[in-house]
Amino acid sequence: MERLQGKGLPKLMVKYANERVLPDSNMPLSYDNKVELTGSKNAVYIDMNKKWRSTEGHADCDYAGYWQNGGSETCALYIGVECQELEEMCAFKITL
Repeated sequence: MERLQGKGLPKLMVKYANERVLPDSNMPLSYDNKVELTGSKNAVYIDMNKKWRSTEGHADCDYAGYWQNGGSETCALYIGVECQELEEMCAFKITL
């Protein structure tokens, strides 16, 4: 995530889940990873590689929708961005 021309200090959160979830920075169980922009940073990233997913006990998305568990397992990546409440302007760009 990249901040556009110093516009705000957004937080980026991601969550792998088998059911619908809305990442919320005040609820740690609603996200797997969170990064925040600060005054000295203009960009942040989250690396969600296979090793991280398998060792941290996250939802197993690698076989979702395939033969495993009768093909009924689903999985999604939820992305949430929050801006500070009192910010006049918050603008950012997300690259996947």
